[in-house]
Amino acid sequence: MRKLAVGFMTLLILSGCAVPVAYKPYGTGLISSGGYSDTKIQEGLYRISFDGDSFTTSSRAADLSMLRSAEVTLRDGYKYFTISDDKSETVSGLTSVGYRRVAPDYYPVSVYIIRCYKEKPADASGIVYDAPEVSKNIKAQYKIK
Repeated sequence: MRKLAVGFMTLLILSGCAVPVAYKPYGTGLISSGGYSDTKIQEGLYRISFDGDSFTTSSRAADLSMLRSAEVTLRDGYKYFTISDDKSETVSGLTSVGYRRVAPDYYPVSVYIIRCYKEKPADASGIVYDAPEVSKNIKAQYKIK
């Protein structure tokens, strides 16, 4: 019975490692250091990023960076935003896998520079995103509260 319990606990721990990074601030949590971060560059201009892990797809990282963009827009009293720069990429590195074993590791990083607006701009270049709509849709897609 004890072996069965230990086996079950090991399975639970390992299966918990095989899920993408949760939507959370960067560096929080017990297992993963991924997540989102945002930096105010100047009034209405922000750098938004989401770092995934090897279980996170590039599209999920982009969506969660977009969600954070919408949240920052709303938090600071704006309603619309545009993405003026997209520096998304897949980063590679090495991960330790036991004693003296190293494995390649790849994870997506999605970085946007966004400009926020209180009113929908008529002269903005690119797509103008409606922050409440973006937030609602992405939260529904990933079942985020």
